[in-house]
Amino acid sequence: MVLSYEIVRVELSTTTPAPGEWVGLKVVFRNTGDEAVNVWYLLYGPGGDVIEKSMVGCYPGDEGFSTSGFYAPTAPGSYTYRVELREVDPSAPDHLGRVLDSAEFTITVQAPSNPRFLIVSVTAPDRVRAGEEFAVQVAVRNDGGPGVATVCIDSKCAQGGLSHGSTETFVIVLTAPSTPGSYSYTVRVLDASTGDLHDTSGFTVEVVPAREPLRVVSIRVVPSRTEIPLGEAVDIRVEATLNRVPDELDEGERVGVDLCVDGEWIDRYWLPVKVGSATVTATLTVTPSTEGSHVIRVCADTAENMPPGPTCT
Repeated sequence: MVLSYEIVRVELSTTTPAPGEWVGLKVVFRNTGDEAVNVWYLLYGPGGDVIEKSMVGCYPGDEGFSTSGFYAPTAPGSYTYRVELREVDPSAPDHLGRVLDSAEFTITVQAPSNPRFLIVSVTAPDRVRAGEEFAVQVAVRNDGGPGVATVCIDSKCAQGGLSHGSTETFVIVLTAPSTPGSYSYTVRVLDASTGDLHDTSGFTVEVVPAREPLRVVSIRVVPSRTEIPLGEAVDIRVEATLNRVPDELDEGERVGVDLCVDGEWIDRYWLPVKVGSATVTATLTVTPSTEGSHVIRVCADTAENMPPGPTCT
């Protein structure tokens, strides 16, 4: 009894696919032995990894075939694949016995000349206050040739160039409507050179009633001691009271605290605002370098209202 198979031909749906394109594969084989025994069929990728492994077979003298496929690599270039027919050997690793026949084929991945822009993700806040600005991040990938993408939300647009396979994030700043409610927006990405629409996406934002901007209305300064030996440090507890209790939309807001000693600006400290608390606290440390009385002054306000320079000199 003779076990023998041969590969007759390999058929491909295309030998010049675009990056990431599906390539259909048909392998025709013939049983040239005198045993009706199944054998292993294996497809190896360009790196030698097994893409497909299955059992195939036919009667002696007959032809059979296996149909499958694979996605072309995303980078342009030539890639060689290999198919094998192997004997089933229960004693061998993975039951892969001797090679009965093999064949190689090559595909050439060609970068397309025209861009193909796709929206990967859209990141926008779930809730905003009426009349306030908010930023939307749109990630766009180019699966085609190099080009310039135009990303639009309503009448606001941003542009940027993308090479093949690259992803860029576009930031568009919108102003929330003045009337509370639920608002839907459409994101569009177009080819800037032709104006052709490539992809769309959408998101919804809940607009809530506007509130007065946060600001500091009072400051309380409490030193840990009023008399200290020269060279020792004194802790200064600062309590800044806000005009209202912050809510979840105020997360990320900060209060700046300027510390001055005897009219000299020491430093500015940034303190996070806590949701649900109208008080922002911090403990600062001062070490006077000379004997005598010293005047410690503290100024504070929210980041939006804090000037770039010292405020308490």
